[in-house]
Amino acid sequence: MTEFVTWTSWALLALAAVMSAAATVRLPAGWARACDFPRVQIALTSIAAASALLLTSDTWNWTIAAGIVLATLITAQQLRHILPYTRLWPKQSADSGASATGSTLKVLVSNVLQTNTRYELLVDQIEQHQPDIVVVMEVDESWIAALREVTDQFPYKVEVPLDNKYGIALYSKLKIDEDCVNYLVRQGVPSLVTTCRLSTGRKMQFIAVHPEPPMPHEGSVERDAEIVLAGLIAAQEPLPTIITGDLNDVAWSHTTRRFRRISGLLDPRIGRGMYNTFHASIPVLRWPLDHLFHDPAFTVKSLHRLPYVGSDHFPIMFELALLPADVDVDATAEAVKTSDAEEANELLDSVPDVNTKKIKNTGTHKVL
Repeated sequence: MTEFVTWTSWALLALAAVMSAAATVRLPAGWARACDFPRVQIALTSIAAASALLLTSDTWNWTIAAGIVLATLITAQQLRHILPYTRLWPKQSADSGASATGSTLKVLVSNVLQTNTRYELLVDQIEQHQPDIVVVMEVDESWIAALREVTDQFPYKVEVPLDNKYGIALYSKLKIDEDCVNYLVRQGVPSLVTTCRLSTGRKMQFIAVHPEPPMPHEGSVERDAEIVLAGLIAAQEPLPTIITGDLNDVAWSHTTRRFRRISGLLDPRIGRGMYNTFHASIPVLRWPLDHLFHDPAFTVKSLHRLPYVGSDHFPIMFELALLPADVDVDATAEAVKTSDAEEANELLDSVPDVNTKKIKNTGTHKVL
């Protein structure tokens, strides 16, 4: 039995080491990018394997020592990425104060899972929480029709129902001055760009995206390109901007962290928690796939993962407030690195059909 535990522990440590190494490789290959996701699981596996080696050994020897050293290195590598998404880390987004009254907005985001027919669960969530903006993804005509009883309460709508699991819709109680449906990288994979007015009359830009996940035969190039393009749109817009949606990427990946720096936006989960939204039905395989990033002029009133709605994703709700124009902004975005521009340019050049027509204030998709 002891020998079995030893071999099993070393096999798990080897797997964790390989996945940790693969996650550090800057290749768009699907197998490498998949290793970005389970960092918590990799760390826990390493700790469990090292603990098993200790508990089943009667004496201290080089095998035990090597196992503990390897598990420590693996765990440290994973913690470097996931600790910012715990309360042990300083908050990146400032908390809202009393001065935010009158400029707040609630945003509910949900990947509904196209094949899910438990429409009433999401309808109940929207009715209960009364968000100002709702973004739903993977919506087809059936979903649009089923949500009508609650979305009729929203005077402004942008609906793109599709049967390919990339349908998207935005419902707003805030006045939408402009809206645009973009196909930034691939036809059939839309994103939404709108200009809204808060209750105080101030304008903001609101973007909803749902890029394709990394594919074994294509890797993550198109997903990463769409994420970069969304960041560029935010960076080139003088209005305060919010970007939300299912990015099919985890918050701590190199791709998403690069996006934050390029866009100049903040992640409200940093210093508050992971708020894992996927997979709703498999607790041991959960990570943060549904996101909201915001301009530093916004502060955070609350952040909640909502109950199960029949999808493989939990909905998530953010309540933000826009600081008055004459109030100094405490939070600051991370600085863009030279490597960010180089990587983004190379990435966008590798996607021949990338659509830059809707990107404002520039005639090129280069990161300037």
